[in-house]
Parts: sequence; C-alpha cells; structure tokens
Amino acid sequence: MKCCSRRREKRKLSVPLPSTDVQWIGLAALLTLATHVAVSPPPMMSTSISFVAPTRADLLLPARDRSAHLDRKYRVSVIDRVAALAPLHCGTGDASRSALFAQNFIMHSGDKEIVVDADLVHFCSSGTTMVGLRFEPVPGAPEVICAEEYVDFSQRKRPSVVMMEYAHVEQNYRAVRRSSRNAQEACLVQHAVEILQSTWIKKTL
Repeated sequence: MKCCSRRREKRKLSVPLPSTDVQWIGLAALLTLATHVAVSPPPMMSTSISFVAPTRADLLLPARDRSAHLDRKYRVSVIDRVAALAPLHCGTGDASRSALFAQNFIMHSGDKEIVVDADLVHFCSSGTTMVGLRFEPVPGAPEVICAEEYVDFSQRKRPSVVMMEYAHVEQNYRAVRRSSRNAQEACLVQHAVEILQSTWIKKTL
C-alpha cells in the first residue's frame, strides 16, 4: 500500500495595520496605556506611610495579620517601607522606645487612613525589623520580673530565656531561629508577641 504524505503549508499570521490617521492615533493611545499599566507601581506604593505615637486604642485593635508578609506586593509596598521608616522614630534619651509595632504606622490613601496590618515589630536597640515573630520558653530557665509599657505600665514575671523565630526584614526576610541574647530581650520578645496578637491588655487587666 502506498501512502502519500502532504507537506503542511505554513500559515503566516497577518495583522492588519491601521489605514487611517484616526486608527493610528487610537493604536498609539492603546500602546501608551499598556505601557503605563506595565510600569506603574502597585496601588499601595502610591500611598504615604506615617508614624503615629502609641495610644490605648491600639491595644483594642484585632491581632495583626500573620500572613501579610507572605504577599510579595505587600512586602515591597508596605513592610519594607515601614522597616526603613521605623528607626527614625525610636527616639533618644527619656523619649526613647524599645520597640515599634505595625499598629504605630498608618497608610494614607486619599481620605482613608489604614493601620498597617502585618505581624511586624521593630526592635530599636538592634535596628532589626521582624515579621512572624514567635517564641518558646526554654525549659528550666529562671523567671525574671519584666517591666513593660505600651502607654500603660505593667510588670510581669516571665522566663528569662526564650527560643525565638522570625523573618529578618532587613536581610531579605531571612529565616532566623535563635535563643534570646539576654533577659531584657526575652522580656521584649514576649511583650511584643502579645501586643501583635492583641492579648497584652487582657493579661494586664
């Protein structure tokens, strides 16, 4: 049996070009719009971010979003900008602060003011911005009295050593797991997690 094979003809894709001035103008406008959309920053990049001093109202806010830092756009447009802004507001002397939280930063978009909703804390002493901070008490570690303040002052008995985990924002969100360096840091870590999870005021009361 003889079999015949036919060569496949290559089909050329032809796109009609504009034939009038109006069509050319329309095409130019369409290309300009497409280019603008391609290079324009994420919507949140156009918002401004400012620091606001802590208030008691912050403690009534819901827990901060634990997964916000997993969104690349949110990291670039919000978290990275807060990390750059935070050291400017740590203060000095009697006005110095040990930590700044997501609740202390507001995004301004038109008439709207939106509190940054990320599981973020900046430790002023080390200049480290952390997201996803977690801790576990080290078994057998002695307890110490921690002096803590978020508008209101409180003293708590807490473990003096904790194992902490977080993503280091300034180091491209590098995952870190380590023990606290000293009792003061252990106190601050435990205090920070409760502030971000909106449980500190409940334990105070």
